[in-house]
Amino acid sequence: MGLRLSIVTPARPLVETEVDGLVAPGREGEFGVLPGHERFLAPLSAGVLRYRAGGEEIRVAVAGGFAEVCEDRVTILASSAALPADVDAAQTREELARAEAALAELGSLSPPDELDQARERVAAAQARLALTG
Repeated sequence: MGLRLSIVTPARPLVETEVDGLVAPGREGEFGVLPGHERFLAPLSAGVLRYRAGGEEIRVAVAGGFAEVCEDRVTILASSAALPADVDAAQTREELARAEAALAELGSLSPPDELDQARERVAAAQARLALTG
């Protein structure tokens, strides 16, 4: 018996499939989920979510949100998410450069929430770029 995985963003449902297991980027580090996992709710960080389905590993870039594990179902409610086919490498490299420049301009005396948001934009662009290579 596998897991039912749903990845949903505010814009659209992205993935609805049966998986053997997954690894997600949590705020406290990556975590894995296999069938029969305990119930839990975890905040997500920007990064690459990986899941196995039919012997194949699929990668999805996610940025923020939450993962809910309930019985044999995992629901990812992401602020944004992208499959490899959705990512334009050149455009994403430009977004990453802009995000890194904005982070560098903030400086260490900036409000912590502004720094966190800037770091999250950098990490989100890096996650999308990771899908292209």
